[in-house]
Amino acid sequence: MPKAASQPSNDPDFVKYTKYTKKAGVLPDLPRDPPLDWRPLRIDNPHVIGSPLLPEGVNKGSPIDLFNLFFNINVLDQIAHHTNQHASALRYGPQLPSTRSWKPTSPSELYTYFAIVVYMGLHVEPSLEEYWTRLHKNAPYHPINQHMALKPFTPIESVPVSLVLAVDAHGRRLFPPGLHSVWDDNLFNTIPMLEYLRQHGVGCAGTVRTTKTRTEEAYEETAVVELEAEDAAVRTRARQKLTKKSFS
Repeated sequence: MPKAASQPSNDPDFVKYTKYTKKAGVLPDLPRDPPLDWRPLRIDNPHVIGSPLLPEGVNKGSPIDLFNLFFNINVLDQIAHHTNQHASALRYGPQLPSTRSWKPTSPSELYTYFAIVVYMGLHVEPSLEEYWTRLHKNAPYHPINQHMALKPFTPIESVPVSLVLAVDAHGRRLFPPGLHSVWDDNLFNTIPMLEYLRQHGVGCAGTVRTTKTRTEEAYEETAVVELEAEDAAVRTRARQKLTKKSFS
């Protein structure tokens, strides 16, 4: 009859760990010195061990300098050009029901996009929405929403953006930045759209709806949640959101 396990357990499949012992034998008398024809591997590295071998002029303490070793401005220019070219070909080709609105991208926007990707790799959340919206009062605050929206502009917002920021076949802006202003009515105007055009060198003005929109409601709901945050800086920003009733 097998002996019961010495350790009590409620698991019917519990099996006691068996400890094996190994008898120590006589060690062989092996040579302690290397063979006569053995030579150590010579490593011709004048640098201190652990010091990166970077090109001259690169600041190893600058994240942008290190990032530019892989994606410099010329590479980002090419990515932006071919991305806009591909999007333009799709827009003027056979339109599919699922085709989304498009606004031209730029190297500056790509820097922001890659920075967000790196940030998400360091601060992992269960879903993408949680980087832009605090779904519960103990959720962390992420500054991504200050730099890039989760979703693109609505089809109506995209009309002035697509027209004003359109490019020709060579990728050149049809309306160069710093030379044009756009006037439209409240059908198109939203605060994010106005700010986006200004960032790209185009002034935009016109009437804005004073009634509450879904964007404004979400803005206030987020501020109410942030008022309960432990971080004093987050609570201060939340109070500023709630007291800011109008836009200049």
